[in-house]
Amino acid sequence: MSIVTIMRLTMREALRRKVLWGLLILGVIFLLLYTLGMSFINQQVMRYGSSNRLEPNMIRSGYSFLLISGLYAANFLIVMLSVLLPIDTLAGEIGTGTIQSLAVKPLARRNLLLGKWLGFVIMLGASALILGGGVMAITWLVAGYSAANWPTGLSVMFLEALIFLSVSLLGVPTLMAGPIPDKTPIAPTVVDGGGLGAWLGLLVLFTLVGLLLTAIFYNLIAYALRRSMAAPLPPFGPSRFVARTGHTWLRLVALLALLLVIVLVITIPVALLAGFLTLLSQTFGVFVMFGAVVLILWLIMFLSYTPQGMLLNPRPFFTVVVDSVRLFQRNLPAALGLLIVIFVVRQLLSAILLRADSGTWVTAINILAHAYIATALTVAMFIFYRDRFVATLRSSSPAGEEPVKQ
Repeated sequence: MSIVTIMRLTMREALRRKVLWGLLILGVIFLLLYTLGMSFINQQVMRYGSSNRLEPNMIRSGYSFLLISGLYAANFLIVMLSVLLPIDTLAGEIGTGTIQSLAVKPLARRNLLLGKWLGFVIMLGASALILGGGVMAITWLVAGYSAANWPTGLSVMFLEALIFLSVSLLGVPTLMAGPIPDKTPIAPTVVDGGGLGAWLGLLVLFTLVGLLLTAIFYNLIAYALRRSMAAPLPPFGPSRFVARTGHTWLRLVALLALLLVIVLVITIPVALLAGFLTLLSQTFGVFVMFGAVVLILWLIMFLSYTPQGMLLNPRPFFTVVVDSVRLFQRNLPAALGLLIVIFVVRQLLSAILLRADSGTWVTAINILAHAYIATALTVAMFIFYRDRFVATLRSSSPAGEEPVKQ
């Protein structure tokens, strides 16, 4: 068995992987969209250019920006392919035992690794030629514009893909999971992932577990404040607490989904608008993107008191969301000031914790102190919501009457 045979087997195995075809389909869709966008922009340029409204240098700068943007997108797909395609090759074959059938062959290990690497190099070379060359060809065919040093650009893109390929094939991304302190009281454990699907699965799992712990934590705070609430909770009981925690957990998941939808609804059209405005002025494009970020942060602030409303004022989900928006709007200076104070204090606590981290058991004391102060800040948000919500009920009730408990 020679290096060429290993190379052919690697290419044949890569063609069976869904990630390859998925990224190639995304690449074809991107090229189609790039063609449509370039055709539309070229028609507009020809229309205004014929009336001498656009200077030739401005037209060339616009086409150059579009070409660079298209190459950025193509480069992103190529890099993703160079990382995702070989990342589980050696580790997966070792885990499943497939590598043993190759290890018994009269083939040196370096030749086995070289054959696999060359197989992926050919796959990446073809992908870079299709995507990167496709973007340049579309720009030249539609607009008649071509980059002066396009061979150098394609070569650099291919070189970047080779670097990511080599790193991914050797399994070095496990070292990029995060910095490991020099001194730790307990030896850290590195867990090897199982590819992109496993990574996404773990991300979703840890997010759901984190929201469940948040639901437990928030419910404990709500029960601690139940005596002075506008709508007191029933007496504490294990079964009732578990049911209420599960209900809160589902609502937190719904709130996270709502935030993701808001971010996507704002980001996608604003990104397209910023891309077109950048053709006129890069300042306009940056300003629009900055405005989108500010808008997203502003909306998140309006929804920041929704978890407190879920627990202190149990009502339907969207009603609680509307209550949070109204409470923030009516108490804007105080509500915004509290959020800013909490953010600043948390950042200072994190900085102090990192500065005081000595890698010994003294770090545990720092963590406990950090948790104690962070809990106090969280309770402050609950108390703020409780007091302002009760004040809103009293102000909306007729004079001389007590507010109706929800």
